[in-house]
Amino acid sequence: MLKLKNIQVFFIICITVILSNCAQLNSLEKKELEIQIEKKDSKISSLEEHVKNQNEKLQEFEKIIQQMNSKLNNQVPVERDINTNIKMITQEDSEKSIITTSDKRGIGVVTIDKDTGTKEEVPLYKKTYAVIIGIDQYKNLQYDMQLSYAVKDAKGVEDIIRKKYRFDKVHTLYNEEATKSNIINLLSGQLSNISKEDSVFIFWSGHGHSEKTALGDYLGFLIPYDGTFDESELHKNISMTLIKEDISKRIPAKHIFYVMDSCYSGLLAAKKGVSKKSKRNIDYLKEITKETSRQVLTAGSVNQQVLDGGPMGHSVFAGRLIELLENAEDYITAHEISTYIKEKVFSDAKARNHKQTPTYGELFGLGDYVFVPSMAKRVENIDVTIKKYQEEIQKLNELEIAAQKANDERKKRKAELQKREIQAKLKAEQLKQERIFAEKERIKRQEAERVKKEQELIQAEKQRALKLALLKKQVEDKRNSLGNFTYSSLSPAATVKEMQEIDAKILSIKEKYRKVLAESINIISKQVNATFEQANREVKSEFESENDFRTRVQQLRDKASKKQTNGFIELKKKIENEYNKEVEPFINELKKLSAQEFHISSQDLNLEIGKYNGEFDVYPVKIESLQKYNGVMVACSANIPIPRQEAKIFKQHFQNNILRSEIKGNFQSIEFFRIAEAYIIDDATNKKYDLFSSKFVEIGNDIVYDSVTNLLWLRNANYFRREFYFKDALKACENLNIQGLSGFRLPTVNELSRMRTVYKKQEMHPFFNLQDYYGVVNSNNRYCYCYISQNRSDCSNNDRPIWPVRGR
Repeated sequence: MLKLKNIQVFFIICITVILSNCAQLNSLEKKELEIQIEKKDSKISSLEEHVKNQNEKLQEFEKIIQQMNSKLNNQVPVERDINTNIKMITQEDSEKSIITTSDKRGIGVVTIDKDTGTKEEVPLYKKTYAVIIGIDQYKNLQYDMQLSYAVKDAKGVEDIIRKKYRFDKVHTLYNEEATKSNIINLLSGQLSNISKEDSVFIFWSGHGHSEKTALGDYLGFLIPYDGTFDESELHKNISMTLIKEDISKRIPAKHIFYVMDSCYSGLLAAKKGVSKKSKRNIDYLKEITKETSRQVLTAGSVNQQVLDGGPMGHSVFAGRLIELLENAEDYITAHEISTYIKEKVFSDAKARNHKQTPTYGELFGLGDYVFVPSMAKRVENIDVTIKKYQEEIQKLNELEIAAQKANDERKKRKAELQKREIQAKLKAEQLKQERIFAEKERIKRQEAERVKKEQELIQAEKQRALKLALLKKQVEDKRNSLGNFTYSSLSPAATVKEMQEIDAKILSIKEKYRKVLAESINIISKQVNATFEQANREVKSEFESENDFRTRVQQLRDKASKKQTNGFIELKKKIENEYNKEVEPFINELKKLSAQEFHISSQDLNLEIGKYNGEFDVYPVKIESLQKYNGVMVACSANIPIPRQEAKIFKQHFQNNILRSEIKGNFQSIEFFRIAEAYIIDDATNKKYDLFSSKFVEIGNDIVYDSVTNLLWLRNANYFRREFYFKDALKACENLNIQGLSGFRLPTVNELSRMRTVYKKQEMHPFFNLQDYYGVVNSNNRYCYCYISQNRSDCSNNDRPIWPVRGR
């Protein structure tokens, strides 16, 4: 490792020397400038060769690290992560509040009292549960009463609590799942068996309803999937009184927090919450967590309708709630959430000339529900980005050589002169690293023993960050200077070859990131292993029992396990983001290449003509390229409609080599050339026969274009050779990829009905394995049979064969 660090420092010093030389350039004459540039190019080439040799040594080192990591994983205690189902070791975060969990102690926060500076752990719950309900589609409501954003709002809340907060179980009910029976069974049935030390968060997004009674007051209802607004059938709905009086008391949890995003939901908060100021100290936490509570926050007051069009594409209420939960850096209570939401939503609605006042109420109890965040120490992995830019530099250097061969000296000189700007950027990065170092010093004072073990890693990160800033600027300069000159005049063969090379690079980058992830996991494991070693070295004090001693040692191990699991989760997200950023330029280049249209003329094509079909008055013809373009064959065939009197002349001209063919199209993927136009031209009569005038055109890879519906069908009408239920059928179409061509879906009833003439052999076609009926989607988005042998459909809930289709 020491030798590798010295190599990295040497590389940085050499590049800095080169940049210094560039900075000293003044208004030299053109000839003198070119001589200096050639000398610098020579130095850069020598350095790159040196880096290449060291990278080979680094790869051997990575193999050793992986072997050590494998042995370490077999020795260190692990716990199973609920969401990813992967075994990991956890990592602690020392800032603000820290979640602590164990089978015996449950969930709590370690917090620093701002008034006294005291650091103490406050137990909160044994387990935490969440219920997320969202309904857009209602079984008994008219089309204009269906919703569009309720499920999106509910899933937005689900995503943020899964991503950022600690919940042992998240129950979800969306659309047809959210029947009255399922909701009551979950709330009054399953949740009635939880512990008195647990907490429950319930979020509802959907229709609400109110009814004025003979006494002049109002009854409130939540509308489930099978509910209704019909006054004579309100028993099908869920009464807000049932929630307040029965469900809230039947669930034995310590804290329950209802958040209702629906019209008229303010009826649920009839008992307003007491105005109080939340204190962020240990005594307040202890007070609110001892007492039970049933709290409710509604999107609006009684008889108020709620607004859509809020932050992040959600309703005003849900958007502000998600925004608050996303930006909270510490634990947050229901009372704090309610205070913030009421102010923000009221202001948002007022700005749109609408009145919407979220209502907070306390059904009973003096406690306060607490959202417990899942905090994790951010793990930086600058090595990954450095490798990325090293590879990018290598690629751009190759392009620079190509530019030199193309006599593009002007761009080269411009790129060299732009290197002067790197010094200013480098200085900014140095200042940034100094601020990072200062922050780490603050953490070091709080956790002196932990930071002592990480001193060397911090210094190494600083060195790699300086190198990263330099490489990043070089990549940006070369991208700007080189542009897209290499793609301006590529041939079909060169284009598909370039696409294949880019695709291979993407796969290579993916493999390298996989290796980096394994290496980073090993580094995190080493950092936490010291805590396990400390636990193993612990000695029982004469003042503690054997049971207390074992408990204390187990707590140290659990803390280390928690620390590393959270570190791995954060690391995985960061590496995925870096991977997506790195491959984005390659993806964009693939798009540019696939958009380039090629005109293939007759000298590169072979034309075949079959036997004339007098029943349908068509000539079967086939055009294909004489050679493959890097493995991709360009081919097109169809039955061209030609009158009988003209058909004889057409064949004579073919036999006399008077006919010639043309094809236009582009490479939609590295395996598929999409044909946009195909013609046969008769030079004797100046007639042009369009293959796309045929009803069906085979455009290669067993894909058939239907000119009647402008759709692409599979030539094999029973491609999967099995039958599907609806969800499986959707998934099969979504995952279907035929040599780079994707985007398939189920046909509609009307689209498949067009194939009746094919099935009954009333027109020529290229399809095979035709079935009597297929699964389709009707106008109500239901999964149905469509019989192509007769004019009828059947929506019975059975599995059926499918015939995928896609747009052209």
